[in-house]
Amino acid sequence: MGKRRAPRIEQKLPARIYGLDHEGKPFSVKVETLDVSQSGARLGGVRQFKAPGETIGLEYNGSKARFYVAWVGRTGSPRDGQVGLRAIDPKKNIWTMTLPAATVDNYQAPHIHNSSSTSELLSFLEYRNDRRLSKRVQVKAGVRVAAKEGETTGWGICNDISCTGCYVETHKPLPQGTKLEIILRLREREMRAEGQVRRVRKGFGMGIEFLEMGDEDIAFLSEVVEPRRLGNR
Repeated sequence: MGKRRAPRIEQKLPARIYGLDHEGKPFSVKVETLDVSQSGARLGGVRQFKAPGETIGLEYNGSKARFYVAWVGRTGSPRDGQVGLRAIDPKKNIWTMTLPAATVDNYQAPHIHNSSSTSELLSFLEYRNDRRLSKRVQVKAGVRVAAKEGETTGWGICNDISCTGCYVETHKPLPQGTKLEIILRLREREMRAEGQVRRVRKGFGMGIEFLEMGDEDIAFLSEVVEPRRLGNR
């Protein structure tokens, strides 16, 4: 038996998605949800993607969150123009309605590695079955962190980064759970984010999860982590 992360409910809601399309061009378009859950959503009328795997932003009713494009409906199939999104942070619920909690059910997941058995979908695992959901890349970037409560401020070196967070080398890491304001200088660009310390190695550094980030910085970070290879798509 398989496991769904959370039950889905049918909801047609106006929303906006933004990020970089399959050609690496920025986009910001209005869309409509078909169904939503605590861990993702299904959208209709989306033409920005030829393959799954991108990280995008979604805004609904003034709230924003980041999602992975987990699958893309195949051209000419009943799901043509549809995409499935998976929340990067499932704990962050941007929907205004009450959603069912995650439960184990008897759902049997399709064998998506065989494209002949999933003719309607180009799935995340079929496209890149060896890809981590939160790929990390090695970088060397200066980072300034400031605790949101108190005057604690410091500089460190970011040595790896993903779309969901980064690791900062510092002799004085902040306590686990500390909420931060982050300024990251990466590839001659200054990025700003709000985050939280999730892991601490005393005397060495700390792992930080990104909680909030601007649309342009999200798009830039996605390109750093997953540069477009147009010739391979």
